[in-house]
Amino acid sequence: MKNIVIALAALTVIAGGAWYFSRNDPQIPSATNSQKAGTCDAISGKKFLSIDRQVVGLTPSGPAEGYFFINFGENGKVSWNYGDALGGGDFRCEGNEITARNGNYTEEGAYDPLTGILTWEGLRYRAVVE
Repeated sequence: MKNIVIALAALTVIAGGAWYFSRNDPQIPSATNSQKAGTCDAISGKKFLSIDRQVVGLTPSGPAEGYFFINFGENGKVSWNYGDALGGGDFRCEGNEITARNGNYTEEGAYDPLTGILTWEGLRYRAVVE
């Protein structure tokens, strides 16, 4: 029975995340290709995975570990998955600094083009090679 409840909870989170990311936030216009430069060009269209394992949720036997990931779309949209927490919004770049906003909620990071490391909200990420 616990496995069914856990599976239903996971499906609810995934479905809720899909709905959340499919809607538009009218408060912040998406970046156009002409507005993006440098860092935004380097990260757009890429998925980044946390370098270190993080707590991604709870299981009946305790905390579960895994990796966080961040997707930067080519349309100025960003989405992140911190295990059982999903978020997203519009992103923009200034120099190596990246800011993502959804309404009043903001997350920030920086991209180092020499190492390819994205530092986001204090954690380090590397681009996924697919």
